[in-house]
Amino acid sequence: MELLTALILGLVALGMVGVGIAWIGFQTLAPPFKPPAGTPRELERRPLPEGLPAPVERWLRQVCGDGDLPVVHTAVGWGRGRLRLGVVWAPTRFRTHQRPGERFERTLDVSWFGRPIVRTHERYAAGRGSVDAHGRIERQRRGPRVDRAQHLALWAETLWAPATLALDPRLSWRAVDERSAELDVPWDGGTETLVFTFDPRNGWLRRIEASRPRGDDADLHRWRVDLRSWQELDGHQVPTVAVVRWLDQLAPYAILHLHGVAYDLEEPVAEVDDEEEDDFD
Repeated sequence: MELLTALILGLVALGMVGVGIAWIGFQTLAPPFKPPAGTPRELERRPLPEGLPAPVERWLRQVCGDGDLPVVHTAVGWGRGRLRLGVVWAPTRFRTHQRPGERFERTLDVSWFGRPIVRTHERYAAGRGSVDAHGRIERQRRGPRVDRAQHLALWAETLWAPATLALDPRLSWRAVDERSAELDVPWDGGTETLVFTFDPRNGWLRRIEASRPRGDDADLHRWRVDLRSWQELDGHQVPTVAVVRWLDQLAPYAILHLHGVAYDLEEPVAEVDDEEEDDFD
């Protein structure tokens, strides 16, 4: 009995050491993706349209200034954050290329001891979305539910180029009250609706909410992006801290910090350069 007890205690101690090492590994951040190379073009500007809901117009004037709105054709954003994997928060880095309102491609790495262990590529274009993971996890996701989920992600990321939300003729705004408005975006012959909520004290956009597919679940779930901070990057006011969650879960599943954004670069930019590809283990 004493030998068995000692063996059990030894196994427990080894398990605790293993858990401790795993936890320490997830406290180390990987280096962020490098800023993209290229020279930005001068942005075209257009006047703010009339007839927008009052909180939307107030927000756009704060973000873009009281003059004309900058028309962004392409944007590249990069940063780091943490993803919740069960009870563990894992460090991540990301870089997203987008044509606002049309398509995006995102590379997202989960790292351990500063080394990427899982790389995910997320895409949306022409009504089709995909999620591909490789590394310690191999998984591919396709189909109508992924298409719909990535389509909503596309519009949430358009906040890097907010003038698109006012200038795109396919979109329709609808006032709700003095602090919120609904945005109808085209989807599958109809529309999807996102709810935008603004801070009544200062007018800044604070969250976006929509009904979105989750995994293989047949139902839609309320999905929300909370915007905790707005800062000026590359001459534009953008949300620099986003907390993403499902409203039927107690904790968020992602906290993302935007480090930089570049607009309308003249030279095409590779999604991940060779050196960063070598970082992936």
